[in-house]
Amino acid sequence: MNLKRLEKHDRELSVRMVRSSPVGPIVIAAGSAGLTSLSMITEDDFPFFSERTADADSARLVDMALSQLDEYFSGKCKDFVISIDLSSATEFQQEVLRETARIPYGQVCTYGEVAASIGRPRAARAVGGALARNPIGIIIPCHRVVAHDGRLHGFSSPYGIRTKAVLLEHEGLLIEGDRVLLAAA
Repeated sequence: MNLKRLEKHDRELSVRMVRSSPVGPIVIAAGSAGLTSLSMITEDDFPFFSERTADADSARLVDMALSQLDEYFSGKCKDFVISIDLSSATEFQQEVLRETARIPYGQVCTYGEVAASIGRPRAARAVGGALARNPIGIIIPCHRVVAHDGRLHGFSSPYGIRTKAVLLEHEGLLIEGDRVLLAAA
């Protein structure tokens, strides 16, 4: 999570922290326009965050995100239904993130497939760069994007591709080493 971004909008965001989840601690932030951040962090990061409520709308969005995240990890939620605010992302990043949000639960796409689906078939590396800056992990499922050969590439969380593998396995995919094999039976 970008600490400067959170500090800049300090009074405008409601923020909650989850100390324990299958992928470790999580910080969720929302403004009145939508969810702005869902970041996986470490226990060492906790001193940098403080829970706060900016207004009723943003607090409601954070509570909705927490509820849907609990349902996701318990296997009850496969599609997140929540307002998202991507106004801090570039136009290209927004395109990539919107397309990535369409990847169904339990399926993967390649960086090249995402690039082609937004009309930029030669932009696979740029797609990877945009996904590395995904401000709303899990809900915008960048963990579902893999290399052309099924390999798991970098993942912006404290535990990197290990976290990506945990999320994909949670969704029923088989992972061997650093590759997605297929959906589990």
